[in-house]
Amino acid sequence: MFGSSWFLRPEVEVVPWLPRFTVDSPDSDLEQLRESAYVSGGSIGRGLSALGVGAWSLSHTGGGCHAYDTLLIDGSYLMVTASDVLSGYGDADDFHAGLVTVGLYMSEESCYDGDGYVTVVNAISPDGERESAVVSAVGDVLTTLGITSAGIDWDAVSAFVAGALCAWCAGTGLSPYNDEPVSCFSCGWRAVNDGRRD
Repeated sequence: MFGSSWFLRPEVEVVPWLPRFTVDSPDSDLEQLRESAYVSGGSIGRGLSALGVGAWSLSHTGGGCHAYDTLLIDGSYLMVTASDVLSGYGDADDFHAGLVTVGLYMSEESCYDGDGYVTVVNAISPDGERESAVVSAVGDVLTTLGITSAGIDWDAVSAFVAGALCAWCAGTGLSPYNDEPVSCFSCGWRAVNDGRRD
């Protein structure tokens, strides 16, 4: 349907978090770190379910990647990851780049065949508890798009896409990976902010 990614709140300043897991962590601390990660991931999962669109699970997506997901009443499907993919913990440290990505799929099958989806990226403002900040960022996406347990209004999503910024550069003209200039004509993303591409 769209096969593109869009940025929800580019005005939010992203404040990166430092992950708890580092290569320098002593072995004696690893078990405590793992337990903390499970607690954090459980808190995020419960928070997402409390948003009222459905029960969220942390699922394996293949290749060692994970994502939170839920199936809506109309058969459409939502997935939540960080700016990349989640670990098997799904904890706040997975969102250390300060971004959350919500994938909207027309069906559960479409998330595997790559058709009929939109991903919306939202910046996390880490005020207070990090887990709550992650859930709040997801909730903002669902509220903005009018998503409920009844399903996804794709007309509303289309209207959002028409007025939103492409998440590839969020209107900056720079690659999010290396701050190099990126041309909308040389990539597969749509620049709706200045009409450079249809």
